[in-house]
Amino acid sequence: CEAVVRQLPGPPSVTRVESWHYDVEFATTTLTRHFETRSLKGFGLDSNALGSMAAGVLLHYVGETQQGTLRQITSIRTLLADSIMILDSATRRNLEIHASMQPGERSGALITILDRTCSPMGARLLRWWLQAPLVSVEGIQRRQDVVQAFVSDPERLHPIRDALGSVGDLERLMTKVVTDRATARDLDALRRGLAVLPRLKEQIAGSADAALQRTADRLELHAEVVQILETALSDEPPVAIGTGRMFRTGYHAELDEMVSALTNGKAWIQEFQEREREQTGIATLKVAVNNVFGYYIEISRAQAAKAPDAYERKQTLTNAERFTTSELKELERKLLSAEDRVTQLESELLGALRQRVAEHVESIQRTSALIAAIDCLASFADTAIQFGYVRPTVHDGTDLKIHQGRHPVIERVLPPGVAFVPNSILLNTTEQQIQVITGPNMSGKSSYLRQVGLIVFLAHLGSFVPAESATVPLTDRIFTRVGAQDNLVAGESTFLVEMQESANILNNATARSLVLLDEVGRGTATFDGISIAWAIAEYLHEVVGAKTLFATHYHELTDLAAHFDRVRNVQVEVREVDDHIVFTHRVVEGHSDHSFGIHVARMAGLPPSVIATAQDVLDRLESGAQRAGARSSAVERAELQRAGQLTMFQVRDDALRRKVDELDVENMTPIQALKALADLKGHQDG
Repeated sequence: CEAVVRQLPGPPSVTRVESWHYDVEFATTTLTRHFETRSLKGFGLDSNALGSMAAGVLLHYVGETQQGTLRQITSIRTLLADSIMILDSATRRNLEIHASMQPGERSGALITILDRTCSPMGARLLRWWLQAPLVSVEGIQRRQDVVQAFVSDPERLHPIRDALGSVGDLERLMTKVVTDRATARDLDALRRGLAVLPRLKEQIAGSADAALQRTADRLELHAEVVQILETALSDEPPVAIGTGRMFRTGYHAELDEMVSALTNGKAWIQEFQEREREQTGIATLKVAVNNVFGYYIEISRAQAAKAPDAYERKQTLTNAERFTTSELKELERKLLSAEDRVTQLESELLGALRQRVAEHVESIQRTSALIAAIDCLASFADTAIQFGYVRPTVHDGTDLKIHQGRHPVIERVLPPGVAFVPNSILLNTTEQQIQVITGPNMSGKSSYLRQVGLIVFLAHLGSFVPAESATVPLTDRIFTRVGAQDNLVAGESTFLVEMQESANILNNATARSLVLLDEVGRGTATFDGISIAWAIAEYLHEVVGAKTLFATHYHELTDLAAHFDRVRNVQVEVREVDDHIVFTHRVVEGHSDHSFGIHVARMAGLPPSVIATAQDVLDRLESGAQRAGARSSAVERAELQRAGQLTMFQVRDDALRRKVDELDVENMTPIQALKALADLKGHQDG
């Protein structure tokens, strides 16, 4: 729900309901009355009071607001949290699954690469699958089997996708049918969509693959519904009622007569006029109509004496007499009431047709769900064929092994001629649980993290993945902590949000989780940041046991590998050429000693004077760091700090340092030295 709310164009509307709605007995009554059952045992809700309450409140609310039948809601099922991969909002945002992190941009999101569905039903189901990846090896493999069948037979895939594109939105059309909102054109769209099913089934069943054959066996054709609609509706029925063009000729006798009156009225009058002239012998006889007297027979005064006795005088004029007959009255009645009667009959017949089709709602819903799944899996296959994805091996072990993996989005948005640099990774819970990743800005650390997360995510969807090969362990959750976010409205600073997200990870991750951390601890002072980042990594190693990628600019964290068995250092390779840096984007073993921040600042366009000043300050800091023994480990520096000793990170009194530098120790007597030491001590105490 949270992900759906974030995609709304504005703030969600909140409707408050009375507390009595949240009563288990009321909810149970609402549900059993709707589904016409004695209890909720058949839905697995007999011992799920909270689930029953939530479902009952929702069903009651929808019924009250829609003010109509809810026959499209034909069942209810429990979605267990341990049956899907739960992704929190930070992870969805950081992996850019549904939307890019750039405001207003969608092009950088995973869904833009993955969604190649052909039907509205498939597009909706894919969005749901992205909300709820599977955590069952069997379920994932069933999807993979169908994708593999499509990938192995691309010549069959294309006609199947063409057929899927012609099916339309059966799901929403049936919702309109059962809620009495379907127009004749909606029913025509349903007819055309169902008529595609034999062709779709033939294409799927023609495959030699067992998975596709099983899918074809489940696909119902609904020939009875097609026949009902084909018999009733014209080839191109209009939306509006009352045109006389909605139903086929011969479907309803009275409607045919009224439509004939509506469309052939002038011909009827002309035919009646010719017949009366012939029978009376009055050549000047004519039939006309006006708004006052309706239809009438007009005869000139000179010929009026020839009018038959059956003619009833209606009006006398100076030069003519006007008459009517019982036949003309009946003809007039039909002509004047035809439009209203056509509207009435078409409305009644359309309602009856909806009712007949609505009787098949459950079976058509099953078909639409199956078609949506076929569409999603065909979309996965088309993506795999187009972009060179492979089938990952998903298993119950702990090894995550990706050979030459690629970021699915970045590789598609690179400029022409620029190739994406793939990278491999090996993580497990026995030898290489945590990777500490160092390297300069813009080298690709964040892309590497997200790439691994997205490949694991895609594997749990049942999709193929962008790599040469991939072995993915069953993963219960993916956690990310990437970038700087704040919540100023709630009074939460960037660092507080960072710590909240980190706390969520440490409190909820398990040994089967994948944790992606990028620059944890950067939102506070250096020592605080290093300490927190070190402690988080240590906790993940010693307590949680989750496979973790930890990208950082704190080179001190590379010392983790010396203290913990399952920590490995890797770096994003950078080469310096003629005072310039070249990003290779390759992840190799080892760790980086430089961040090359000034090089990146120069690339960003900072004024040359600022760059020169920054380089000068950096040179002096690095020189001082070397004199202070900055190569000591992070643990050693922490111990020095606790002992009160100065380090490169802790200059307590620059004035004191200057006084020491000014002492001429080569020419001082012992007494002078003692006195100078006493002065320095007094300065420090002061």
